Amino acid sequence: MCIDVKGAACVSRRYPQAIKIFITAPSAAVLKRRLEARGSEIQKDMQLRLERARREWAQAKAYDHTIVNDRLSDAFKKLESVIKKIQ
Repeated sequence: MCIDVKGAACVSRRYPQAIKIFITAPSAAVLKRRLEARGSEIQKDMQLRLERARREWAQAKAYDHTIVNDRLSDAFKKLESVIKKIQ
């Protein structure tokens, strides 16, 4: 499932055995550059998204694993590794 931190908290309460993986950009600056490069959001929406990301980063410690998506191929390998350990 791909859900935000509120959804993850809800799933965790209902299924305490669920493994939670937090996937994040390396920093707010990198996230902002990525959003700007996509050109998919107006400035106001981008600011709201960055603010939400900052709040979500504060919740990362509640997850079982954190993967920093610095390079997509590396992040994918890390995610794959976590999933293999779980199985």
